[in-house]
Formats: sequence, C-alpha cells, structure tokens
Amino acid sequence: MTSGASNQGYAEEAPVLLRRYEEAAFDDVAGGVLELIPAGPLRVLDIGAGTGRDTAWFAARGDGVLAVEPTAAMRAGAMALHPLP
Repeated sequence: MTSGASNQGYAEEAPVLLRRYEEAAFDDVAGGVLELIPAGPLRVLDIGAGTGRDTAWFAARGDGVLAVEPTAAMRAGAMALHPLP
C-alpha cells in the first residue's frame, strides 16, 4: 500500500471495523433507499465491500454479486463472516 492510499489504516483497524459494521443490519443502514432497489435477480458490484454485510444481503435475495475489498484483513474477515461462494 502506498502512502496516502484511501484504505490506509483499515488493516490495523479491521477487527474493530468488522465488529462495528456488522452491528448494524443492512435493512437498518439502507432503510431509506430499500424501496428504490428493484426486484431481482440483479447483478450487483459491491466496491469496497468491507465486512460483506451488504453483499450477503443481496446474495440472500438471489442476486448475483461480485464483491471487491482492497484491504486483505477486511476481505478475510468478510469471507469468515459471510462464507457464501
């Protein structure tokens, strides 16, 4: 990672961030826009997937999702929390 990267610090904070992000359900976080999400199945690209919470929500609906998380520690945590293929 280069100095000044937008994901700088995430690796060190991953354990705290993983717990904090997972404390809030997708429905609670996205509540104001849920009615704007079309019925599926959709093809979703989750850039900066973090804990995988949002990716898992879409996948559970039957949507095809590609999750991209640049921080290895966050990506590993997401895969452990939401072990969907």
